[in-house]
Order: sequence, then structure tokens, then C-alpha cells
Amino acid sequence: MDEKKPVLFVVDDDPIMRRLLSQLFQEKYAVTALDSAYQALEKLAQYTPDIILSDIKMPGKDGLSLATDIAKSHPEIPIILLTGYGNKEIAINAIKLGVFDFVEKPFINCEIRIAVDRAAQFSNLIKNNSAYVRQLRKGAMNMLRSAKRETVLLKEISWLKKLVDLNSPSETQ
Repeated sequence: MDEKKPVLFVVDDDPIMRRLLSQLFQEKYAVTALDSAYQALEKLAQYTPDIILSDIKMPGKDGLSLATDIAKSHPEIPIILLTGYGNKEIAINAIKLGVFDFVEKPFINCEIRIAVDRAAQFSNLIKNNSAYVRQLRKGAMNMLRSAKRETVLLKEISWLKKLVDLNSPSETQ
């Protein structure tokens, strides 16, 4: 398979969960396993993942704080939050922050795979949309430059015509 794998950050302080999630996704994704929100932010400064899968409850900076920081700097990255302490209030706050999905532990493998695959599709759509917008802007700029050149040429032609009219003998003489 020549196609580049989407990059998935797995952020969890539990080494067993990190390993489980890494193994679950390693065939389809380029997984970067990180043990804290701080480490995820450091890696994010180096390169941008396609998806972030993070636990909510972690020492120091939690998953909701991580999601808040990432939403400010990289709103295009879909974030999936995992929690063993799921409640509606946390889920609602997560969605308000722009979190793509919210999965409760213990999860079923196919459930989390579906969530990550949907996030990867979303990420791909965002990238394609951005590429199309860049192409449209480039085309619009080229058209604008052409229009400006045409305007300049028309002014020059008008000026030359006036010059010719001034320098040509009058037909009434």
C-alpha cells in the first residue's frame, strides 16, 4: 500500500491502555503513543496529526484541557475523548469544545474503530476542502491579475487612440 497512513495521536497516562490502543490502530494508522497532554502538545508543535484520541482523566493537564488548547490552535483536527467516568455533563462540555466524539470505557473495539475511522474521514474531507479553497483562491487571483492587465491595456489603447486623434489631420480641413 503506497498511500500514506493517517497520523493518530493516542494520549493516555495508562501504559496498558496506550499499548492496547496503539496495537488496535497500528495496521491502519501511523500511531504516536503519548503519556500526557503535555507530551501531546510538544509533539503537536513538531507535526500535525490527522486525529487525536485522548483519555480525559490524566494527571496534570486533562483531556478536556488538551482539547481546548488544540481547538484554539488546530480546530481542523478531530479529537475523540475517552473516559471511564462518563456522564452527560462531561460529554456536553466536550461537544461544546468541538470534540469530534466521546467514547466511554470500557469500549468495544469496533465502537472505537468506527469513531476513529469517522474522524479520519472527516480529517480527509477538511484537508481536501482546504486544498480546493486554495485552488479557487489561486484561480481567482489569476483572473484578477488578468482583469487588471486588460484594464491597463484598455486604458493604454484609449490613450493611444486619443493621441492618434490629436496628431491626425482633421478631416474637415
